[in-house]
Order: sequence, then C-alpha cells, then structure tokens
Amino acid sequence: MRCENQNETMPLNRFLAKGWVIPALLLSLDLGILLGCNYIINSLYQLKAYSQDTEHPFTYFGPQNLWFHLDQGQGVLPYLYLVILGMLLVLDACLAYQIRVSFSEKTINHGQKGTRRWTTIPEIRQQYKEIPMKDTFYPGKPGLLVSRYKNFLYIDDIPSNNLYLGVTRSGKGEMYVISAIDICSRAKRIEDRPSLIINDPKLELFKMSKRTLEKRGYLVHLLNLDDPLHSMGYNPMFLVIAHYKAGRKENAKQAARSFAFSVFHTEESTGGQDPVWRDTATDLFTALMVAVASDCIEDDQKLDVERRRVFAQKVQAYQNLSKEEQEVAIRFYQERKRQWKKRVNRDELDLEVEPVLDAQVHWIPDTEDYEPLAFYERQANCYSCLNFFRELCDRAKSKAGENEEAFEKEAKTALDEYFNSRGKLDYAAALYSTIKNTGDRTKGSVFMSMQSALGIFSLDSIAQLTAENTIDFREIGYGEKPVAIFMGSAAEDRSNHFLISTFISQMNQYLSQLTKEPGATGRLKRNVRFLIDEAGQLPKIENLSGFVTASLGLGLSFDFWIQSYEQFRAKYQEEAKTIEKNCMNQIYIKTMNDGSAEEYSEMLGKQTVIELQRTGGKFDLKKSYMETPTEKPLMFPEELAMLKEGESVLLRGIKRTDNIGCSIEGYPIINEYADPPGMLRKTGFFFFVLYKRLFLRDKYWLQKEERYVRFSEELRLQLDWNRRKRGTALMYRNQYLKDTFPDPDTIHLQDVNDESREHIHFERRVYDPERVLQQLKQSKGTVVSQMQQSQYYAKIHRILQQEAGMDYERRYALSGTQAPEQFLRQVKTIPVLSPRGRKEIEQKITKELRRSQ
Repeated sequence: MRCENQNETMPLNRFLAKGWVIPALLLSLDLGILLGCNYIINSLYQLKAYSQDTEHPFTYFGPQNLWFHLDQGQGVLPYLYLVILGMLLVLDACLAYQIRVSFSEKTINHGQKGTRRWTTIPEIRQQYKEIPMKDTFYPGKPGLLVSRYKNFLYIDDIPSNNLYLGVTRSGKGEMYVISAIDICSRAKRIEDRPSLIINDPKLELFKMSKRTLEKRGYLVHLLNLDDPLHSMGYNPMFLVIAHYKAGRKENAKQAARSFAFSVFHTEESTGGQDPVWRDTATDLFTALMVAVASDCIEDDQKLDVERRRVFAQKVQAYQNLSKEEQEVAIRFYQERKRQWKKRVNRDELDLEVEPVLDAQVHWIPDTEDYEPLAFYERQANCYSCLNFFRELCDRAKSKAGENEEAFEKEAKTALDEYFNSRGKLDYAAALYSTIKNTGDRTKGSVFMSMQSALGIFSLDSIAQLTAENTIDFREIGYGEKPVAIFMGSAAEDRSNHFLISTFISQMNQYLSQLTKEPGATGRLKRNVRFLIDEAGQLPKIENLSGFVTASLGLGLSFDFWIQSYEQFRAKYQEEAKTIEKNCMNQIYIKTMNDGSAEEYSEMLGKQTVIELQRTGGKFDLKKSYMETPTEKPLMFPEELAMLKEGESVLLRGIKRTDNIGCSIEGYPIINEYADPPGMLRKTGFFFFVLYKRLFLRDKYWLQKEERYVRFSEELRLQLDWNRRKRGTALMYRNQYLKDTFPDPDTIHLQDVNDESREHIHFERRVYDPERVLQQLKQSKGTVVSQMQQSQYYAKIHRILQQEAGMDYERRYALSGTQAPEQFLRQVKTIPVLSPRGRKEIEQKITKELRRSQ
C-alpha cells in the first residue's frame, strides 16, 4: 500500500538493510562462527583420545563438539573465546556498516529533493478519534471523516472548513455527504449534534435522511424550490425585519441592500443589461424593502399601543363582574380565541375579530397574559413590495392612458408622493432620490428592469413560499434540538436558485448577529454545519470569503463540494483564493479537469526517491547498478485521475497534535485499497467461492444485467471486495448504511415531505398603497390636537415604558390625550430619562409640531 511508504526498487537489498534484519543476520552469522570454532577447538582436544580408539570416530568428532566445553585446556579456553568474541564484534561492526551503507536507502536519501510522505495507518489511529462505522452513538463532538480501517471510522473533531474535489458521479455523495450527515447525527449527547444546512439539488439526501434524522432528535425541514407549494416558508426579508425590530437600523439597511444585490446581480439577470440600470434598480428595491419593513413595524407598534390600552380596559371590566358572569366571560373569550387560532392556521387574519380588538369581546380574564401581535409585519415580504410598486405604476398608467411619457410622469408623481413623505433624512427616501433625479426615459428603464428581475416573486407558488418563515431561525443555533434544513432546486430552471444563495448568506448574517447580542458568549450554543454540495453550480454567495474567514470562532463551519478549482474560481474570482486557503482540509475524490489534478498534485508536495540505473552489455549476466536520489511527486496527476471507487486523498492543513496532545507532522492521507492478495489468500477465496456456489447454492445476482455472475467473475468480485475491506478505502452508503439511509429511488417524496404553503393567502399579506396614500393625504396639513394622534407616538410610548417604567403615565401625569406642547413640557420634568432617550423624544415632538404648523 502507498501509505506504507515502501521503496519498491531492489526490495531484497532494502529488506537486508532494515534495522531488525541486520542484527538478526549478524547474530545468526556469529552463532555459526562460534559453533564452528567450538567444533574445531573441541575436535583438536579429542585428537589424543581418538588416536587410542580409532574404531569409534563419531564418539570423538560428533555433534557434541559444537557446544562449549570450557573445562578443557587447563583454563586457556575462556581467554581464547574472549579473543574470538572480540574479533566477532569487530567483524559485526564492519559488516553492519557495509550492509547499511550499501543497501539502505537512508544513507543516500536525506529528503534533499523533498520530504513528503503518506500518513501510515498506525499514525492515523494515533492522531484521530475512532468511532464505530455505523449505528452506534459515540461520545464527544462529531467531525470530518478522515479515513476508515476495518470496522471503524476516524474523524477529525476539530472544527474546520473543508473543500472536496469531485466530478459528477464520482461518489462524493455516497462517500462523504451521507457519511457527514450520519456522523453528525450519531454524537451521543444531543447537545453535541450540530444543526445542518444542506444543499440537496435532487432531493435524494432529504429522502434518504429525513426519517433517520428525526429518530435521532432532529427537526427536519425542506426548502423546496423545485415545488415551492410543498416547502417550508422562507421570507428573504426576515433579516431586514429582525434588525429593525431589534433597533439595528444600519444592519437592516445593509441586509436589504445585500438581498437586492443578489436579486439583480445573478448570472441570469446580468446578461446584456446596462450595469447602471441594474444598480439603480437595486437602489429602488432596497428603498422599497426598507420603507415597507419600517412602516409595517411602526404600524405594529401603534397597534400594540392600542391593543394594550384595550386589553387593560377589558381586564378591568372583567374584574368588575360577578363570579357567575366571569365564568361566562371566560368561556366566551376562550371560544373566540379558538376561532382566532383557526383563522391563523388558515391564514385569514382580520383585526375586527382579533380577541383583544373584537367588538363582541367585552371582557378579558385577568388570568390571560398579553400577547403582542405582529399583524402588519406579515405584509413585509417580497411580493408585497412588488405589488406596492406595481400598484403605484398601474395607477399612473390608468391615468396616463397609452401615452408613455405621461405614464412615466404619473409614475414619478405617485412614487415621489410616497417617498417624499418620509423626510429628507430617511434612508429609503435618500435612495429613491437618486432615481427621482434621473430622466423620465431612464426611470422607465429602471422600472422595467426591476419588474423583470422581481417577476419571480409574482409567481403564486414563490409568493406563498416567501410570505413568511416557517421556523424561528434562532432555533438553528440555540434550540433544544438540532435542526436540519435541506435545500432542493430544479436543474432545468435556475431562475429561483439565487434564493438558496441568499438563504445561506442570511443564515450566516443572522446567526453571527446572535452571537453579539447582550448576554451571548460570542459563540453559538449549538454548532452549525453547512454542507454545500455542488457549490460551483449555485449562484454566488455574497461575502462568502468573509463568512468562511470568521465562521469557525462563532460555531459555524462549511463543507464545499466542487467539480474543479477552475469552476469555483470562475464563480468567485479573487474571493476563491481566500475561501480555499481557509479550507483546512482539501479532499480529492476524482475530477476530469487536468488543471485541478495538476494543482492538487503540486500541493501534495515532492518526495525523494532512489532511481536505479542498470548498465552492461545486452546479454551480459553481470550488470552494474547505480542508485541516484531524485525528485518525484507524492502522487502524479495521472495517478490522481486513476483513483478507484472509494479511494480519496486528504491534504490536511492545521492538524498538529495527536489524540493525547503530542506534536505531529501533518502529512497527507490516502484512503486506498490493500495490495493484491498473495497466492495463499487467492487459493482460500477460490475454495470459498466454490463451496458457496456448489454447496450453499448461493450465487451473486448482477442486477443491472439481470443474470448470475460466472464463477471467475464472482472470484474477482470477492478478491476486489477483500482488498477494499483490508485497506482504508471508504465504503459507499449502499455498502454499509443502506438500512438507515435507504436508496432514494425506493422513497416517494410525498411520503416523507409534510411541508406545505397551500394555506398561505399571499394576496392578504400585501402593503396596501390605498391605505398608505390615504394616510398621507390625511396627514398633510392636519393639526395634531392629541399626542396619541401623532405618527411618532408609538415610538415615544415605547421609549418612556423602557426608561420611565410601565406606569409612567400615572407617575408623571402623562397621557396620550394631551396636546403635544403639554406632553413635551411634562416629559422635560421626568428625571430618569437618559440623555439619548430625552433627546429622541423631544426631536420627534418638535418635528410633529413643525409638521402641523
């Protein structure tokens, strides 16, 4: 085997030069010389006796003369033997030196041309965690599959990013992807099992893995772009919403821009289009997302103020009832709650029948806790933004008729009216101002470009998929159970593939942000592992190099499967170098790209080998040999291209200690077949196959040809399988994991997929432009007589609750019915307000007063 690092030139010479062979050889030689000396010395002493009894020579010159007889010679023999031993020692030293110098490779191979070699099997067992090959749970954290030996797998449990080189049908899924899922889910403690985010284009991994993962404690979800109606929900605007709700406005703006960039800068959207239009459309979509998200959240804040007020009134009314009336009120309220939950499940929310605001509900039991309602937040989604934009444009078109110039002017007026109302310093308004100042024809082109790129969100199925999030993504890194999310896509339609890249990017941004929240430790509670199969086929993941660089310290890690370096670099260009350098382990499976094989061979390094040259006449029996150290790649590109099924090569970067902490040198690892069996083993298998076929009537059935194999074929199969088992080559899933991860062809997707978006009414989750524009018209010139009428009241109310206490109105004589001037005077008397909070409140009230003048 290659991992034994044996030099195959002049094997007998190399054998004689081995450290244990030389002493054994010299000891045998010394023993022979000593026995010969004994025989000669003892025979000389027996000559006198033999001369008197010549008829029995065997008695005096037999085998007994080989042993030591020190009682002869009157004490001279011990000294004679000391001389002989001394001569033998000198002879041994000279002979050992000559053998070592003449036959040993080490005397001329000092690594002068290269010092690389393969990691041996004993070294692998010493350096990596050993786990059972299948089924059995094991202690500690999971990690990268490094190698296999006998019925054990060896894994690297140090968190790392990994890069796999494997062309389609090279076995990368069967060898590594499924094994990674299996190894991660077999950690003994559920806390040690990482959450998994897996790119699964053909949904084979999902079908094979779902039931097993659920048995092992995972919450399994499917983001199915091939059939969006049977998918988990994923709102690409969720990150914008999450940042706004947490008060991180700058992060929200950046998240909106990042998503807009991914929409307008995919391979499909950039072909033949003016970059100016794309960039301007990016600004417009960013402005729409920021505006809609912030407005919806502010509307929810206003709604929350009103619901809390009504909730308190109805609880007070309940407390004034008699016990009998309270029992009736409880039953009535619980029934209204049940009806509301049914509406929620059917996605038929209506504020008029919401239990708190329901006019028919007069009492709320004081045992009920107040629950916030994100009613308007539901309207912050991609379809809603597109619909909001189209509604304004359609209104303009209906007014302008068929006149293109009139349409552009009307569209300008409608959009301007909305964004101008947001104030000069508003981020969305500032973005829109760059579009507003362009020419009408340019603006029309931008509008067309945006509607074209966002057209994917107008599809009913995509609108339903992107209307909401099915799960709380916080659970991925902080949940009690690990989460596995599979991402499927259609190979024949790449128009929605950017959603997968966006999902990966947003998961990284969101989970990274969670580690920075107050009380966080700077690392996720549960590790998250991204298994990105066919990474080179996905649309570019924005800032992937940044994620890979900073991920490990946060508890995030990446595994990329690519077909070649060239494919990956064409996608990520300069970023690819950073990504590759941050992948500590690079695994070569098989690629058809010569450039990738040559580069990988170069990275494996060079070794020094002894080159043998033979000289002499053509028919001379006596030849001259000359050994010369020379340079040789650890593995030629041609050898990499010839790797067998199950074989792979691992180039490791940061492994520097073994299992007990001793320093090591991280040589490459090769997973390979054992050497061909010898004649004895072949004979054994010959009789085994013969017995199996003749007496057990057990013949191997070749499924693809629907026939039994011949005797010679089955013998070859047995010998080949034996070489694989005796070596370190990895097994395919169907060879050892078929019980827990069955063949995908035997499973129907609908039998394992219970995700559905069919109940989502996306048309009810839209930001209504009529309501917005009506509010704008009402607000123009309207004098706010009561503070609670102000659009800023919800924000002010929340600041006062946080800093002055939930009962600030009673303690500081404040009320929403007060005029803004009076409210401002009272706020100035509150001593507990922070300078920042006081300044923000005063600015908003002053702005309201100026607007009303």
